[in-house]
Amino acid sequence: MKKYIKYLRKYYEDKSTQDIGMSKEDRIEASNFLLEIERTVIKFSEENM
Repeated sequence: MKKYIKYLRKYYEDKSTQDIGMSKEDRIEASNFLLEIERTVIKFSEENM
């Protein structure tokens, strides 16, 4: 799951995604949201090992 989140973050951070109709601020916000999900997944994974 982590690799999918990293891929999505890269997708939103990449300048070539301007054609998806999102402003730079929206892409940054989406990337930050996915980073928060990634941290939650890592924390949850570590707690359940």
